Amino acid sequence: MEGDQPNGSHHHPPGGLRVADAGLSPTEQNVLTIARHFMQSLARPESQGWIRAFGVAHAVWPKRLAPGLGVAVFAMVQCLRGARVSGFRFSNPDCEHCSAFLSDDERRLANMLKATSRGARSAAHADALMLCEGNDPAMLLEAVRGLADLIQDALRDAEEGLHAEHRAMRPAG
Repeated sequence: MEGDQPNGSHHHPPGGLRVADAGLSPTEQNVLTIARHFMQSLARPESQGWIRAFGVAHAVWPKRLAPGLGVAVFAMVQCLRGARVSGFRFSNPDCEHCSAFLSDDERRLANMLKATSRGARSAAHADALMLCEGNDPAMLLEAVRGLADLIQDALRDAEEGLHAEHRAMRPAG
């Protein structure tokens, strides 16, 4: 396809689906950004995208959970790589224009994440099969389920932290 780069990232022609229009939650957008940085690191090791991936994880998730969440995103990427014959097409996280758009592969990945989080197993399985190019999606689905569980823990921690902060700000008595 026109615009494809040898490293798996690509430039988007006009008319592609914008991340802002994809209905992704902020958490799902963060997972996408972190996954893109890991993919960039694997496609172009000199980019050291893994450093930025963990930097994003630490910036957006509770400090005690950020390392585990970063590793969980990397595990998902590795399962995806292991199940596919062709490369995963992703938008370059270092290009402001490119990163504003979803590739078809990224759209399926985002849909699978959303379906897994909602407990919609059939929808998640269908997207996983497409992402795995018909190969067994079990490991990918397991990795995504683990990631979704960690995200729920992070969201719960963040909510509890906000409640604790609010309680601490109330006058005593």
